[in-house]
Amino acid sequence: MKRIRLLLSAIVLLFSTTLLSDTLKLVNGDQISGNIKSTDNDEITIETEYAGELKIKWSSIANFESNKIVTIELKDKSRIKGIAIPSKSGQLALKSEQFVNPVLIDINQIASVNPRSNEQIPLSGRVNIGGMKQSGNTDNQTFHADAELVARGPNNRTTIGVEYNQGAADGKENANNGRAYLSYDHFITDKWYAYANTDFSKNKFQDLNFRTFAGGGLGYQFWDDDIKYLSFEAGPGFIYEDFFVAEDRDFAAGRWALDFRYWLLEDRIQFFHNHEGLINLEDFADVLVRSHTGLQLPLIENLSFTLQIDVDHDTLPAEGRKKTDFRYIVGVGYFF
Repeated sequence: MKRIRLLLSAIVLLFSTTLLSDTLKLVNGDQISGNIKSTDNDEITIETEYAGELKIKWSSIANFESNKIVTIELKDKSRIKGIAIPSKSGQLALKSEQFVNPVLIDINQIASVNPRSNEQIPLSGRVNIGGMKQSGNTDNQTFHADAELVARGPNNRTTIGVEYNQGAADGKENANNGRAYLSYDHFITDKWYAYANTDFSKNKFQDLNFRTFAGGGLGYQFWDDDIKYLSFEAGPGFIYEDFFVAEDRDFAAGRWALDFRYWLLEDRIQFFHNHEGLINLEDFADVLVRSHTGLQLPLIENLSFTLQIDVDHDTLPAEGRKKTDFRYIVGVGYFF
């Protein structure tokens, strides 16, 4: 329990330092640190640790700084996203990937900071169902299903997903495993983000009643456009494993994850590979890696055809169990 408390404290500290990352500089020389929320009726709202939300008259603001992305709306309705860096009074310096050099903005030309929007948070996701059936001299069948939902705001992303696999040979079950996961990402810059995640999995034929993981860390998003996506993240966590036969255990763990998608032929064939690794920090020989690799071929409307190979590798499996499980999946899916 002591290790869990230390881990949670570290994660809370990580997020508190990223969420409270703005500084308002006033005309009279005072400074207020917190999290800028929005501007409304010639006032700017900042959330502080010590006084909750404060409303400051815009005429009292000299400039401000931020360690996370803010959206600036000018009086001509144009918008710029970036990180506010130190500048002189009456001027905002915004470092943005849209421009090579920082953009200098007259503070009086700013109409709004992080303008409120009535638009819903963009959602994306997928649902896939697949499997295989073979009859005759050999009677085999497999079933696979997975679903994922992603909510992406200006600075935040929440992902929730589930997976399930079941198989049988000659009428006897030989595979039964599933997983559910939840992650929250807070973007500190356009590329860097802090994350917290939790994961629940089970595998009947690996003697695993259930495994729970909770942790957090930092991630970096290399690419995110219509052709390619690549991100990598790593951080500490804690694992608890409950076995049917083997002795239950818990330990501190390190985690890494990679997610890569690339359109080989635009809107025709997409290659994808993602994997996640967990390593026992008390025994570096104890490593769990799970990966999904395959091709996705859009069909009509939002339907797609998927060819996929899943690999689960455990360097120290329960006694009498193999280290590696392979799953070959052919399926159809719906994405949005």
